[in-house]
Parts: sequence; structure tokens; C-alpha cells
Amino acid sequence: MTAWRNRIVGHGTEAPDQLLAHPKNWRVHPKAQQEALRGVLEEVGWVQDVVVNQRTGHVLDGHLRVQVAMQREEAEVPVIYVDVSEAEEALILATMDPLSALAVADKVKLDEILRDAPSCSSAVQEMLSQLAEDNGLISHDETEDAQEQWAPGIVYQFNLVFDDENEQSTWFRFLKWLKSRCDGETHGARLAEFAESAMASEGQ
Repeated sequence: MTAWRNRIVGHGTEAPDQLLAHPKNWRVHPKAQQEALRGVLEEVGWVQDVVVNQRTGHVLDGHLRVQVAMQREEAEVPVIYVDVSEAEEALILATMDPLSALAVADKVKLDEILRDAPSCSSAVQEMLSQLAEDNGLISHDETEDAQEQWAPGIVYQFNLVFDDENEQSTWFRFLKWLKSRCDGETHGARLAEFAESAMASEGQ
């Protein structure tokens, strides 16, 4: 049996505005997807290369990553170079994303990973909520109830009463910690993580 050919010929970095979008790219990226990708990149950074055909210079995968990098004026993006013909380019464009979409969800593992993947980005949170809803982990009514409870554009004000200076000090330490982790955005999972850490420290 003949081994599969390795069409990867190199790795590098490129200025995003120097990469050529494929003229036959058929994927359209809505605003919600753009914002979610931007949120992940800002929280995690680059973990996947943009795929470029060395023969033509065309981007085969990663058009949105290049677009977001240009909008943010990033100096460079990581690139993996492949060597394929134009006919093979068309096959890659036609199949790369649809092949990924054919995968089905293991709901138990998906539920576990969603619980372990808190995000400070509202766009990413919305995407993950939609993923959970699409796979039956939460109901549409639960999603709507959450949206109604915390309506966008409304400022909620809370008064906090502390029993002593130690509680107040702990709260402000939490706010500083939260800001360093989430650029000032609040997130319930971060609060729970901090509270667990604080209780563990006090128990030592």
C-alpha cells in the first residue's frame, strides 16, 4: 500500500496584508463568527497556521484569521506552505470545512469541555451557548431566559455589604485578579475559580 504524500513544504510567518485570498473561496463569515474568532485569538493567541499554496500564493484555509489579523493590524501570522496544483486547490477548498462539519458530537464530552472552557469574550460565550443549544445540552427557553435576565445595553447596579475589612480586602483582590485575567469583563466561572482558590488558601 502506497503511503499518503506529504504536501507540506514549509512553515513561516507572513504579513497578513501580503497574503492572497483565494478568488474561489466560497465561505462567507458572518459578524458573529468574526467576533468569536477575535475573542479566542485575544484570549489564547495563535494555535493554527494559515494554509498557503506555495505555487499560487493563494490562501487555502484561514481566510477569516487573516482578515481579523488585518483589522487588528497584526504584523504577522503563522503560515504553513503546501505544494498543490490548482485542481487540488479546488478540491481542498470544496472539502476542508465540510469534512469537519460531518463530525458528530459526543454530548458527554462536549458538556465537560464546555464547563472547562470559560471565556471572557461575550462573543465567544454566545457561540459556546449556541453550540450547547444546538447539541441539546441546554434548551432554547433557557437561552432566552438568560438573555432576558441580562439584557444588553442595560447597566445593572449592585450594593455590596461586607461584614469586616477582611471580606472587603478579599473582594478587591478578586477584582484585581479578574481584571488581569479578563480585561475587566466579569465572568461567573472566574468568580467561582477565585472563590475556590481563596477558600483553599484560608483552609491551609
